Amino acid sequence: MTAVKFLAMLCLIILVALLVVYLYKDSIGKNKSEKAEKKSPAKKVRNPLDNSPTELVNAPVLFIRLPGHKKYLHYEMKKTPLTIGTAKNADLRIIEDEKVQPHHAKIQKVTDKGRSYYVFINLAKTNPSEYRNKASKSKNYEVMDYKDSQELDKEENFYIGDTKIMIKTPVGTHDHTDTDKMKAKPGKRSDAQDGAEGTKRAAAGKRAEAAANEEVTNKEMDRTRSRRTYQEVREEEIDIRNTDPYKFDV
Repeated sequence: MTAVKFLAMLCLIILVALLVVYLYKDSIGKNKSEKAEKKSPAKKVRNPLDNSPTELVNAPVLFIRLPGHKKYLHYEMKKTPLTIGTAKNADLRIIEDEKVQPHHAKIQKVTDKGRSYYVFINLAKTNPSEYRNKASKSKNYEVMDYKDSQELDKEENFYIGDTKIMIKTPVGTHDHTDTDKMKAKPGKRSDAQDGAEGTKRAAAGKRAEAAANEEVTNKEMDRTRSRRTYQEVREEEIDIRNTDPYKFDV
């Protein structure tokens, strides 16, 4: 009987010891998990709009013809300034033309005295950029001085080395509309006057809104025609990327 009690007591002690070990192990795992959570930095929620690119207004479109070729490459300016050359950090790399320098030229947006426009700036000394002067009678290409700049009109033509660059730039700003003329008039008025004036303002507002919508529609149609024009050019001329392995890095 004594032996049975001893065995029972021994089993009870073993069970208690196992239970203590199990609970202690679970507590250690929980503490480690809490410490790991405290050490690990909190995850930041990224706003998808933080790094959204800003589209340039009236951004120039470049048509590039490499030496020895008849067709053009198409490049839309996405940032300012846009650097052109053979350097690895150039935004527009032209490495097939050996006469192009590492930092040959750049296109930059300028805002000055109520105007916003783009300029082509020559940065080459050994082989300066050439500009087709439309104002001259001959309309020939002229050599640009170092850091000489040329304001971009609707269409301009340049040579950097033996590479021709035709630049088309949309020109224009937002137009004045009837909604810009609406102003509040100070002074006390009777209820009847206020009611009549309110009716007039509502009618004027509807007319202005209709005019603004019509103007927006016309502008959208103009933009669509412009995009169609560029699309036609791309389909007819700008197709060498898919046919020949030119070393043109964009």
